[in-house]
Amino acid sequence: MKHYLDELFSNREYVGAQIKKIIDKKNITKVALCSKANISRPTLDKIIEGDVSNKTTFDKHVSKILNILNVSEEELFIRKPNVKEIRNKLRIAREDISKATGIELSRLSEIENGEEATLIEYRDIAMCLGTSITSLKNKSIFENTNSNSLAQICPERESDTFGSFWGHVGVCDKNSKDYKWYPISGNTRNAIYRNINNRLISIPCMNNKLLFLNMSNIKEIYLLDEALDQPDDANWNRNVSEGEIPLVIYESLEDYIYDHTDEMSDNFKRTMKALVKKYKINEDNISEFIDRSIIYFADGTRKNQDIEFGPYENISGIIHLLNDWEDEFEGNIIQYCEIEGAEHIMPISNIAFIELPLLKVEEAINKLKEEDDFDLI
Repeated sequence: MKHYLDELFSNREYVGAQIKKIIDKKNITKVALCSKANISRPTLDKIIEGDVSNKTTFDKHVSKILNILNVSEEELFIRKPNVKEIRNKLRIAREDISKATGIELSRLSEIENGEEATLIEYRDIAMCLGTSITSLKNKSIFENTNSNSLAQICPERESDTFGSFWGHVGVCDKNSKDYKWYPISGNTRNAIYRNINNRLISIPCMNNKLLFLNMSNIKEIYLLDEALDQPDDANWNRNVSEGEIPLVIYESLEDYIYDHTDEMSDNFKRTMKALVKKYKINEDNISEFIDRSIIYFADGTRKNQDIEFGPYENISGIIHLLNDWEDEFEGNIIQYCEIEGAEHIMPISNIAFIELPLLKVEEAINKLKEEDDFDLI
């Protein structure tokens, strides 16, 4: 409970805006709320405006207010948007976002303080910050990354800003001489070192890929800083992504390809059109960008799969365990269901690694968390 109160105090303006919305929704007057909570009207007004600077006073009175409104500290915190935090970490001014997106400053302020944005607004802001709508809504399971498209908006930004591109990870399994290359952030590189002695590890990449590795079947992991020369001993792919596509593009790709573009701004549609043309994305290959998983087996073979993430697979639950808790999964079996319906069960010992669609796994984990259902078999 104390953890959430600390978070609420750190986000007082948001808390005040949310309390006002709840008061209005429940159709309770400020006078009635003050009477039931035994607080003064000026104190309530200060809390709503985010002007209480004393944490002890804030904690005491907010707890009383939420008790009367029948809203938990956890519930209030979970709804906190992440726009302002990401913007501040990237050292981007609100004025720069307004100029790039056409969204009025006053409207951006409302969104940062808890007002629900439209899908058009979320897409434009996410594109501007080089991130995902999931991140803006504070529902990211993995690190909030930002693509280098942000340089178009703020060219003078530091190259080491949070979640930015660090370099590449190359993965080679025991029965292969070829490396598979993926773009990663600096924090992901550090996490690899932190977890490298585990039997299983997960690696979120910056091209909507998530790697699930069985380290007992991995020959080598190759970490290559972008400043280093390209390796001549690891089948380097000069066309490998550098995380230049923001995750919001992957989130919106299906709508664009199938012409569901009513909730896209003209600027966003122009960006989508350019990327779709550059990477030759169409109805026939869109699955490779948003759904496709590739299983690399320990015997050197591989299999493409479009996995139906949901109640009939345990991969997302295992990834959640590895990512959130950096803990070991003691089981030996994975299971999943194809989008077409066929079910698969296999020993983890037969797998070297699996390349998964990051956003699909993230969505599945969020559903599991909401349902509090992590049956890992």
